[in-house]
Amino acid sequence: MTDQPDPAEPMAPPAPPEPTAPYGVAGFLSGVATLGRGFGWIVRRKKLLGLGLLPPLIVSIVEIAAIVWLAMNAASWVESLTGFMASWDPAVVELARLALQIMVTIAAAFLAIITFVAVTLAVGAPIYDLIAAEVDRQLGLTDPAPQTLAYTVVRTIGQLIVTLAQSALVAVGVFAIGLIPVVGQVAGIAISFAWGSWAITKEVVGTPFQSRGLMDLVDRSAAMRSRRMYVFGFGLPTFALMAIPGLSIIVFPAAVAGGVLVTRGLLGDETSA
Repeated sequence: MTDQPDPAEPMAPPAPPEPTAPYGVAGFLSGVATLGRGFGWIVRRKKLLGLGLLPPLIVSIVEIAAIVWLAMNAASWVESLTGFMASWDPAVVELARLALQIMVTIAAAFLAIITFVAVTLAVGAPIYDLIAAEVDRQLGLTDPAPQTLAYTVVRTIGQLIVTLAQSALVAVGVFAIGLIPVVGQVAGIAISFAWGSWAITKEVVGTPFQSRGLMDLVDRSAAMRSRRMYVFGFGLPTFALMAIPGLSIIVFPAAVAGGVLVTRGLLGDETSA
């Protein structure tokens, strides 16, 4: 005689799904492929692609103008800040000032890319929420967690402030490390790419995480840490492509669509796009 469950006993809640994204090198390659799937998804939806291009276009124009202005003035700023080097050997002074100009540019470029993502998401929040919701709907999420307009506005502003503050601190650190000759420049670039790829991924998975009732940044961070190589596989090419002026406009809506696919891989509800 087989044991039958007692109907009076409450049913145990189902176990949460396991992440489907792989580990290690396979996870990295899967992350890269996920960005490619994001491109494939968005280019097949011309209307959403057109809407998704507007916010990054507007923000890009402003940021490119700011970067050009910075590049034109970096040399004079460095020279005015290094007046104490006047008595040094001219060759040493020239090398030191060149290194400082390079690090100012690297730190500024890093900050520009991260702020580009955060500001574009804030400016285009309704559009990108629509894109993320449509990707999820196509892949089977039929009952997203409800979000009020007031909560969306507060969330967007709060995340923007946090992202800008963290990015500013990292940019200062990148600049400081870059003061170490040669090694500092290499380390500064490496840190910029590592932090930037992580930060970009954390931003674009925000809406799909919240659609699943996971509102806290801690939820996102914990899920991303469980599949670091997968996250970097998605984030590194996204960060690198967004560093190319003009190309970032088309990369952005693809990254938003890809962010939904990353979320599904991290939370265990991965399906084909």
